[in-house]
Amino acid sequence: MTTPVFLHLVLAGTVLLATTHQPHAPAAATPPDAVKTTGQVITIVRVKAPWYAFDFLLRRGFRQALPTYQSLDGLRFKAFSSIDRPDGTFFGGIYWWDSERQARQWFSPAWFADVERKRNVKPTVDYFPVVQTATFVTPSFNYRQHETDCVTVFAHNLSEKQRQHALSAQDGLWQTYLVGESGGQQGGFFLFASADTARSFIAKQHLTHYDWYKTPVLLNNKTVLSPNP
Repeated sequence: MTTPVFLHLVLAGTVLLATTHQPHAPAAATPPDAVKTTGQVITIVRVKAPWYAFDFLLRRGFRQALPTYQSLDGLRFKAFSSIDRPDGTFFGGIYWWDSERQARQWFSPAWFADVERKRNVKPTVDYFPVVQTATFVTPSFNYRQHETDCVTVFAHNLSEKQRQHALSAQDGLWQTYLVGESGGQQGGFFLFASADTARSFIAKQHLTHYDWYKTPVLLNNKTVLSPNP
């Protein structure tokens, strides 16, 4: 049978980037204020997946890669991600870093060369300066217990009103990162508990330019969490 070979290739590719389902999370805690930041960055990594990289295989590979990132210098949070585009499915992650220096130290020329050599495709890494963040769950919140249905929306060219709404508590919204984009515009990364709550937010805020990422595995390095059984 060929399935075990496919499984091995997908898991190996996912780990290379690193070289109990519950439908709804408990009520979130609204932060007293959004936090303005200086020097932090969000990076998006995308690597083209083979045709057989089904969602359940990617999730398995993401979970296997978790230990590599748990002590990574400067990494505050990672959402392991995949995105479906006209030219195929891409997998990787959305990373929140303390500094651009620490991010670039990880995504070194050697890292790029290693991924390209082993995956036979060129990875992309995009950097976005963090302007403001808001977290709508308690510090002890265990993302791993509620992560299976999570999605992250990257919305572009946000208006002032849209940014303000994104910094206040919304149904199913766990985290907001407002970032700088080209042309002096601001975008936002929004981590949602489910696709339904994300779609509701998109409709209410009249978002028209956004990217949709499945993010079924999450790593919070700010708090030591127990792994999922």
